[in-house]
Amino acid sequence: MSIDPELIDAKNAVEAKRAQLMHSTKYALGEAKRRLAPDLLAEQAWEKVKRKSGDAVHDAYLEAKAKPWLVGGIAAAIGLFLARKPVGEMAVKAYQAARGEEEDGGDAPAPSPPEAPAAKPPPRRTRRTATKAPSVAEFQEASRPIEEKKKPAPKAAKTKADKPRRTKKTEDV
Repeated sequence: MSIDPELIDAKNAVEAKRAQLMHSTKYALGEAKRRLAPDLLAEQAWEKVKRKSGDAVHDAYLEAKAKPWLVGGIAAAIGLFLARKPVGEMAVKAYQAARGEEEDGGDAPAPSPPEAPAAKPPPRRTRRTATKAPSVAEFQEASRPIEEKKKPAPKAAKTKADKPRRTKKTEDV
């Protein structure tokens, strides 16, 4: 049995290509693991957030510099919203002072409403007593559709005696 040198060269070439493929596959897997590492992803996300927030702050600064009255108005509106209770009390006091009304003590606390009596606890549950089972007729009546229950009873045939008489209306002059 003779061994063909071309066959040996082909087998060696296949082994070399297989080794090269395995090496590149291991390299690609290692690179993918490195890129998808949780700590690296978290770091990249944090960097993006810092960059975007820095850009937003810079844009807001430039906008505030260009339109100071708008920014001041927005800040004043937010401040009034957050301090609405003290501002409202001051407005009421100023109104009362302008009308000459007496103040009701200013810092004195308002009288508290009388306390309501404590609510009664719910009644305790009692055991059900055995009740008589409904008859077939009672069950059928209870399980009838609502539409049938609402229908009026059939009217009896009217006769001439049942009809009300019409009276002639006369005008009072």
